[in-house]
Amino acid sequence: MQRAINIDGGWNKSWRSNCPEGSRRGSIFFVVLWTIVLLAIFAVSLGHRVQQKIRFVNRLEDKNKVYLIALAGVNRAIAQIKAKKKEYPEYDCLKDTWSSNPESFREIPAGEGKFSISYSHRSWENGDVLSRFGAIDEERKINVNKAGREMISFLFQRQTGFDRTQADEIATAIIDWRDADSKNSPLESIEELLLIKSIDEKTFSRIKDYVTVYTDGKININTVEGLVLVCLGLKEELADKIIRFRRGHDSIEATDDDNAFSAISNIISDLHQFCELSQEERQNLSNLISQGLFTVCSENFMIKSQGKLDGRDEYCKIVCIFRTQEGKIVYWQRQNLGLASETLS
Repeated sequence: MQRAINIDGGWNKSWRSNCPEGSRRGSIFFVVLWTIVLLAIFAVSLGHRVQQKIRFVNRLEDKNKVYLIALAGVNRAIAQIKAKKKEYPEYDCLKDTWSSNPESFREIPAGEGKFSISYSHRSWENGDVLSRFGAIDEERKINVNKAGREMISFLFQRQTGFDRTQADEIATAIIDWRDADSKNSPLESIEELLLIKSIDEKTFSRIKDYVTVYTDGKININTVEGLVLVCLGLKEELADKIIRFRRGHDSIEATDDDNAFSAISNIISDLHQFCELSQEERQNLSNLISQGLFTVCSENFMIKSQGKLDGRDEYCKIVCIFRTQEGKIVYWQRQNLGLASETLS
């Protein structure tokens, strides 16, 4: 028994003699070192994830802030439209404060950023694309749910380069689509035109600024572009006279000296006082008036508001349509955009 103990004790002594104290301390040091390294890696990884979450939360906050800025623009435009309607309800024209008003709609400070409300239109003389700060009345456009085949066909001929046969086929397809034997209801948005054969993105982009689905079909003669007047059936020379009448003495559209037709019954007489009208032109204009194609008031207004945060590449674009008669928004689209994304057009 004593021998066994001695042998056991001797073995322990032998093991201890082969494992010096410094070696055991070194092993502990490396274990501690690796533990620290692993904890450091974990801390860095955790910190990275926390930073990502912080950036995500900040981005959400920025998106909400820039949305509220764009929304402030929408509210500003609606207020301008309501104020004008209350003060001068008889007619609407391009010199109204809702239509052309850089002081109210261009780079307006709001919160931590600015908003702008603008739209593009084409010059009657040369087709150049121009910008204007304000809202757009839908009554200047052709309602594809109401327009006849010839009117739609002529628009596609003028804007897309299609020949008469191709344009007639598209016009027929649109009318078939809105009738009971196809969709069983009118188009609810102009984007539905993309579902119709032969209308691709390129074709749609060329006609989208001239069509609507929100009006009763009547065209506001005070705001309509010359191209639409021609699509209605007016001779180009007569359309040109209407545009020149509206521009006033400075020959610039949407300025304080603009003329406007105050009533449908006065259109021919007001225009004749401004310039000479041939008998054919009188008859041409009279025919369209008798068909009920014109109005001098607008009830549906498209607002394109873009908000931007100061010092940050964060944008928000809101496109909506406000209907004054009902006092409500009938169309709403929101887009959050980065610096490289499309801007308001």
